[in-house]
Amino acid sequence: RTQVDSTFTKLLRASSVKRYELKWDSDWIKYGNHLAEPRTWDLFTGPRILLQRIVSGSKLDATFVTDTYICNTDVITLQPRSAMSEEVFFFYLGILASSLCSFHVKSQNVNLDRATYPKINTNTLATFPTPVLKDATKLANLVKQMLATKKQLTAAQRETEREQLQNKCDYLDGEIDRLVYELYGLTAEEIKIVEGASKVPLGTAYL
Repeated sequence: RTQVDSTFTKLLRASSVKRYELKWDSDWIKYGNHLAEPRTWDLFTGPRILLQRIVSGSKLDATFVTDTYICNTDVITLQPRSAMSEEVFFFYLGILASSLCSFHVKSQNVNLDRATYPKINTNTLATFPTPVLKDATKLANLVKQMLATKKQLTAAQRETEREQLQNKCDYLDGEIDRLVYELYGLTAEEIKIVEGASKVPLGTAYL
């Protein structure tokens, strides 16, 4: 749908939210009380983490945004109860997009049994424990690099450049997982279990 006038706002669907990046599909919506169940406008503004409910791979699709977007019900919006620094946002984004978080969701969420359009259960997501935040810097820096590299990868034209940037993303992904394992105190055996499960797409794990 196109932007008819200034009352229309950018719309995000599930397919718009990718791992550490946003791919807006040029959709617009006139948002207001004329809709069946309009939500509060605050949900669509300010710094926040967006998480795709429809699971398309072995890890969760999540990213960080600050611009105004209306999200449909297949996009989960995560906002802090009080002001939070960008560094802390990146810290929690790294945890949500990690192999460990996807392992927890996959093991607990019965909605992922479905062969088509498996969806994250928000109640299950809420049961995932968050570590005590002592120092967010290391993990946040890796996530910041990942967000920047994903943008570069999307813009890259040459195949050799794309390969180099994808290799960097893969490296950063591994480093993020490593730090998350340390935060949660996983043993080598526990890491093997998580890594083995992470190779299976979430939507097919129980078929």
